[in-house]
Amino acid sequence: MPIYNQTLKDLLPLSLSSTPAVSIRKENEMWVATGMLIHYLESFTDSLVVTEEDEKPIGVIGGREIIENIFKNPTSEFFDKTKVEQVMNKDLSIIS
Repeated sequence: MPIYNQTLKDLLPLSLSSTPAVSIRKENEMWVATGMLIHYLESFTDSLVVTEEDEKPIGVIGGREIIENIFKNPTSEFFDKTKVEQVMNKDLSIIS
């Protein structure tokens, strides 16, 4: 069977269901996101799903976004005053 006729479940049976999805609200500060990522480091969760009030996913934030932005503002203000929505990656693909 050609690959384009197969479902994502057939192609990626374990990776879609074995990695937990952890979410964070867009209004949280960066110190909260960083702390959450540290706790989930051993579970292969490398990004958090950013949600709005209605739990709708609007982006993701992970190590890449944090590192890129800490270089722009290497102070404690980055963690204390920057909101997740300011740093998140808005290029989100939703697969159903």
